[in-house]
Amino acid sequence: SERLKSSMDRSEDPIINNKVEPVPLPAPDSPPLANLAQCIVSGWGVTWLNSYTLSPVLNSVDVNIFSNCKYYYYFFRITDNMICAGSLYGGKDSCQVRH
Repeated sequence: SERLKSSMDRSEDPIINNKVEPVPLPAPDSPPLANLAQCIVSGWGVTWLNSYTLSPVLNSVDVNIFSNCKYYYYFFRITDNMICAGSLYGGKDSCQVRH
């Protein structure tokens, strides 16, 4: 879903239940995700371009992994411990690069 129905505030410790749980991270030796693999990203980041205000509500968005963005976008500013994710059609992504 585009927006998780949650009243959880960033300043509160999360209450673990059937709708909120920790996300397991892959093992360090896991193979990289395939290009265009679908993923869900969640967080309290900015929700508008050029916004500096974080969302008070936990949000989520379905995105695709772009395995080759390192060479085409941001001129090698994407490091090996970062991933690029978004939509081929634009309008949704997982982060914003500030200059």
